[in-house]
Amino acid sequence: MGVSFHWNDPRLAYGQREGCNRSYIVQDINHLPISFWLPSASKDPGYLCSADQHQSYTVLYRNGNVRLSTYFWPQFDNVTKLGGKKYVAEVNMIPDEFDDEVVYEWRPITVGFKVVHGYKISAVWKQCVPGVVNSRRKTCMRLVLFFTGE
Repeated sequence: MGVSFHWNDPRLAYGQREGCNRSYIVQDINHLPISFWLPSASKDPGYLCSADQHQSYTVLYRNGNVRLSTYFWPQFDNVTKLGGKKYVAEVNMIPDEFDDEVVYEWRPITVGFKVVHGYKISAVWKQCVPGVVNSRRKTCMRLVLFFTGE
């Protein structure tokens, strides 16, 4: 299962940060998939790092707008058999790269059902509270997925 995120954030700007290798560029540009754009939690500029596990790109428009798009494959925490051909799985929809940057407030997600390999897949949005793990702020956006065999 892949997930795609797209958003514009006027606060974003190129910045210098340890481990990052880009500086500000004033032009329209598409970066290679290994370039990953991280927003800032304060008034400081965001920064661009490489991410090997994600397909992502940044478009920096001439008017200063920045658009991030990323596609990633989340990991299931566990899959539980409910009996017969029914299973349930829970998945965190936030890439690890966002966990220590900004705690976003995500709108509830609506997912229509789909049939894949004879299983009807439906999803329910799960409310959860952002917390702190090992002194890192954690963003929470979870889906509970139901798989029902036909």
